[in-house]
Amino acid sequence: MLDCIYSPEMKIFFVLDIPLFAGRFTYDTDLEFRTFWKQSKLTEINVSEVTKHNHIRIIPLSIMKCTRQNLEMAYNLDTWAYPLDGLFFVHKESRYVPGVVSPLCLQWKDAQTSQWFVDNAPPPETAPGGGCPQAKKKKFAQTVTLEVTKDYSLITYDEHVLGTVSEVHKGNTDLIPGINVRYSIDGARIVEQGGQTA
Repeated sequence: MLDCIYSPEMKIFFVLDIPLFAGRFTYDTDLEFRTFWKQSKLTEINVSEVTKHNHIRIIPLSIMKCTRQNLEMAYNLDTWAYPLDGLFFVHKESRYVPGVVSPLCLQWKDAQTSQWFVDNAPPPETAPGGGCPQAKKKKFAQTVTLEVTKDYSLITYDEHVLGTVSEVHKGNTDLIPGINVRYSIDGARIVEQGGQTA
């Protein structure tokens, strides 16, 4: 079992962690061991290239010790081998706990490190390192990823309804319940529904 991030543009699974491999659980081991285990097992089974038995590349995500030099390099690097969506900090002694937010983990996102960062002001053109290249190409708008439900509501990860799919777009064969869609929002209006503000 792999804990991964999938990049549809690159058709690659980037592996964050391996909580279970060949019947062996690694939940009770620290990050340093799991990182070693991940690197060695993925190298051993050779899934980094597409073959007739492996249709999608599976690559371990880069991990660096959190030193000032590494942090400055990661924060200011203009080109990554994969789409950057923030910096993820994990304490080296942390255990793997599925589905639980741990105080030993932190994901940092800002206009420099994520094209999906949401802020109330446009990213400065003079950001250190030039800012996230993808974010600079956009006109200022907040970007949000929402899930399409069976009744074509658009909901957040924590299940707040933010809108509905218009009748015109319900016939789109790519827009099926259960998928995530990304919207660019440049304004909002508050309406009252059934006596409640929505």
